[in-house]
Amino acid sequence: MKQSKSKIVFECASCGYMAPRWEGRCPSCSSWGTLEEKYNVTKAKSSSKLSKGNSAALVGVLELEQTSEGRFSTGLSELDLVLGGGIVPGSLVLLGGEPGIGKSTLLTQVLLQTDTRKGLKRVYVTGEETSNQVATRLQRISSKDENAKDCFIIQSNNIDEVLALLQTEKVGILMIDSLQTISSEDGMYSPGGAAQVRDVALKISEFAKSRNVATFIVGHVTKDGIIAGPKYIEHMVDVVMYFEADVTDSLRAVRCTKNRYGEVGQVACFAMTQAGLETIPSLNERLLEIYGGERNAVYSVLMDGRKPVVVEIEALVSKANAGLPRRLASGIMVDRLYMLIGIIEKYLKVRLSSYDVFVNVTSGFKVKDNSVDLAVCNAIVDSYRRVENRQKNLMMIGEVGLSGNVKTVPRMTERINEARRLGFDRIVVGGKAKYKNVTNIASIIGLK
Repeated sequence: MKQSKSKIVFECASCGYMAPRWEGRCPSCSSWGTLEEKYNVTKAKSSSKLSKGNSAALVGVLELEQTSEGRFSTGLSELDLVLGGGIVPGSLVLLGGEPGIGKSTLLTQVLLQTDTRKGLKRVYVTGEETSNQVATRLQRISSKDENAKDCFIIQSNNIDEVLALLQTEKVGILMIDSLQTISSEDGMYSPGGAAQVRDVALKISEFAKSRNVATFIVGHVTKDGIIAGPKYIEHMVDVVMYFEADVTDSLRAVRCTKNRYGEVGQVACFAMTQAGLETIPSLNERLLEIYGGERNAVYSVLMDGRKPVVVEIEALVSKANAGLPRRLASGIMVDRLYMLIGIIEKYLKVRLSSYDVFVNVTSGFKVKDNSVDLAVCNAIVDSYRRVENRQKNLMMIGEVGLSGNVKTVPRMTERINEARRLGFDRIVVGGKAKYKNVTNIASIIGLK
């Protein structure tokens, strides 16, 4: 029988591609400087081509019984909405986010508050913290002993040991914190490497599907904001969620980018408190309190997933001292700002070539929705003309085209209804669509 062989290979940290020699650029994903030296163990091949006792079988579709998914709640209504109605037994959920944003806190709350079937254990596997540190967080979030009655903690960095320990246990929900700190006995890869992450995720997936255990996995993110490791991981899991700080330091958002059991694009909003995460069912009311009703700000409504969100746009136009005027934007793309300035200069005859223009979206929102174009243009023109007594309860929604016209945007009815609910009685929109009690304008010249 041939023994296993060990040889040096070069693994891409981005996509997991294996190369026999070092190269500056990965042949698979074209990333530069990502090939790292690894030891690859090649196991001896089995003498038989087909394994004995193969359990695969052909099953007719009509022979299968239709069973309900049997979802159970996470204890957080907003998170249930993102997951499509709750947790599906046997599902695999990947949660990514920046360090310190609250991923472990979220999993701890779900572990304590989730409503699994009686007799099933709730297990938290930690590869980053000690068991005492996790227990301290559990006590901080919930002082009730009955909430932690069925909760158990495993401190280990070896996925094989963890899964072997759980084989004889009845587990309802499993938390893995985190994917990049846990390794497998197969191979000689270091924890966090692309191949190691792939192997660990595959073993977790096999365990979750075979035992019908709902599993949450924490994944680290790169400097680009995507989950570290090969993209293969996101294809393997059922749900991919990102934990973000979209607004202020105290507010958090969970955004779903993949969901096999529900709708993609849902967003859950939370407030970070001393006792953990608090659900915010009415985000816009909270945002309006933060905004404070600045007299020189313009309001608009964007769609964040399925939720209409009110944003506040501020602009400052000041005389440039010397050289080229500056164009700075916080919350919108600078290229978009340049385009809107060009439209303003051509169609409104407002000369901004000798003025600095600064635009800010309050509370740190990153706007990708062009529906705020009209509000941005209005804020710039009003700052240029020094308009200070802007009419209150005014909302502007519309995309500005290169010909100077203001276009309607998708899901306008939802935006208008939300604006009316919040007390905005004058709503300026674009396009030819007709809405009751809404001022319709055909072009940006109507801003005069």
